[in-house]
Amino acid sequence: MQFEQQTGNNFHVDPVAILGTAQVPQWRRDFAVQTLAAWDQHQDVWISKRILSRYPEAEWNWAEGEDERIAWAELHEFFAPLETSRAEGGDDGFLLLSQTDVNKKLLAEFTADLRG
Repeated sequence: MQFEQQTGNNFHVDPVAILGTAQVPQWRRDFAVQTLAAWDQHQDVWISKRILSRYPEAEWNWAEGEDERIAWAELHEFFAPLETSRAEGGDDGFLLLSQTDVNKKLLAEFTADLRG
């Protein structure tokens, strides 16, 4: 699953979790840190509509259990409460993650260990 940061017409695309790497256990924190930093720089953050699906479609090539440290349900549970404001790209497109106080609070919970 991916998310994008947008500055003007430039996009920076990152995976939410890189399966099979040391990054997997901290994917929530990494996403929160990157998103809050992007917002601090007045950049937009877009998330894939797929990530809000309760279950992955077969053609998305998600293999549950490929990396036992992450499950699709965890992705859905993390992203479902986040507020979005705009959609692009049809049924398989992206959603603009809203820079609301609610979202900032939800994401800040995953960065608390970095603040001391």
